[in-house]
Amino acid sequence: MSRTIRSLVALAAGGFFLAGAVGFAQSSGEATYKAKCQSCHGAEGVPNPGIAKAMGVKPASDPSVKS
Repeated sequence: MSRTIRSLVALAAGGFFLAGAVGFAQSSGEATYKAKCQSCHGAEGVPNPGIAKAMGVKPASDPSVKS
């Protein structure tokens, strides 16, 4: 019985730490996007047309990009 309880506690602790690591990775990615990418790509990931044109970036709907 004691061995079963220890196994369950170890499994629960592992799940707890895994859930925490996944949550940390997601929040870190969002913070990185806001700090480094949002100024050009916008809050929703769609760049300002003026910035895209100035940088020579074609829209995803352009036929040459699709090919």
